[in-house]
Parts: sequence; C-alpha cells; structure tokens
Amino acid sequence: MEEVRGAVMVKDLLLYYADVVAGYQLNDEVPSPSPSSLVVVVVVLVLVLVLVLVLVLVLVLVLVLVLVLVLVLVLVLVLVLVLVLVLVLELVELLRATWGFNV
Repeated sequence: MEEVRGAVMVKDLLLYYADVVAGYQLNDEVPSPSPSSLVVVVVVLVLVLVLVLVLVLVLVLVLVLVLVLVLVLVLVLVLVLVLVLVLVLELVELLRATWGFNV
C-alpha cells in the first residue's frame, strides 16, 4: 500500500512540475493563444522566410560571380594562346625571310 501511495505522490509531483514548466498551475485550463502571440508567430515565420530568400539570393549571386570569374579566366587563357600562336607564326615568318628556312 505504501508503494502505491508513493507512486501516486511521485506522479502528482511530476504532473505539478510539468504544469509549472508549461506556465500554468495544476488543474487550471490550458490558456488559448492570445492574438499578440499569434502575431509574433506570424512575424517570426515571415522573418524566417525573408532570411531564407536572402540566403538563396546570396547563393545565386555567389554562383553567378564564380561563373563570371571562370569565363574571364577562360577568355584570358584563349587570348594568351592566340598571342602565343601569333608570335610563333611571326617568328616562323621572320626565320623564313631572314635565312630562307622553309618550315
């Protein structure tokens, strides 16, 4: 009998502390959310949505910047290769004209 009474006391104590943590006393009704708390929830959800959209926009901008950087590097590489080709062709033409090499 003592064990049952002890178990009931522990259960009541746990329920009481759960109610205190939740913000209302034992045997009170659960309060319905007030309009101001609903406004806070909506504002928080809108802020989270805006934050996600800003992060996506920043990610897209970074990807575009990386793409532009890669394109610029490719163009510079092509330009350098064309310049090297022109220099080699000029050198061949100079050798042909100067010493009569047939290359």
